[in-house]
Amino acid sequence: MLVPLLVLVSIIINPCSMLQCYECEPKIYNFLITPDNIPSTFNCTTIVTPNKFCSLGISTVENGTKSDLRVTALDSRENKDVPYVLTGFTQHNSGNYSTYILYHCLTDNCNNPNLVLKPLLESTETEIKPPSVLSIRQSKSLTSIGCFTYSNFTNSSECKPARRMTTTEEDDCSFCTTFINVDRKNLHTERVCSYCEKTVESIEKWRYIDGRIHLLNDRISHLDYVSYVCNNTNDCNSLENIKNIQNTYKIQFDFEKFLGSSSITNYLISYTNYIVCFTMILQLIYLL
Repeated sequence: MLVPLLVLVSIIINPCSMLQCYECEPKIYNFLITPDNIPSTFNCTTIVTPNKFCSLGISTVENGTKSDLRVTALDSRENKDVPYVLTGFTQHNSGNYSTYILYHCLTDNCNNPNLVLKPLLESTETEIKPPSVLSIRQSKSLTSIGCFTYSNFTNSSECKPARRMTTTEEDDCSFCTTFINVDRKNLHTERVCSYCEKTVESIEKWRYIDGRIHLLNDRISHLDYVSYVCNNTNDCNSLENIKNIQNTYKIQFDFEKFLGSSSITNYLISYTNYIVCFTMILQLIYLL
């Protein structure tokens, strides 16, 4: 009697804790995917996974002329147990740019590209005018410049490299860097780290990144991450200058447009899963 009960408990717990997601072959399309230009087929299967999220991500490559689509299951390390969408763009050293949309959801098959790709694209607006408005023109000669230095991290080691304090080090800067991210436990708290870079080798392949998180349950958008590397003027990485740059572009997400149809679907899926688990638990109680 004990063995059948253990088996039944395992059967009950696993379906209620596992997640069914779409998993599609990663593909770079030789055209830009838009709401009016959705691929007719996707090479996908469904998988059952203990991972935290189903995910669908689409980004532009080749300076916005092609699209990269990734559909899979993820085990996110971030402290978010809610569905959300990340949107934003990256300005590269070359002057080219790429945009991205990343959808994380927690219900079975919620990342079905046939259902959610078009609403995601229709609900997202990323309007930028690269590259001049981002002030990314860099000095070809690596002459020393003055950088804005600041950190409000509780642990200074989290700001890499650690905040520069001496005048001599600040005078040796070749590039200035600022990154801002939102505390994962308190979305109203921004962590800022501004410092100088001394060597070209330490500079990444991008100049500017801006990402926003859109919480679907609360229908609220927040800054998620900003990073800026520059050497065109003294204090070019200051918070004031970054705010001026942010005023030159737009990143928006329309909750009403996206949730108008998908919220009902997700509710029905969640409700169905609840009924299945509840029924199986009742069967276990009956056998006991």
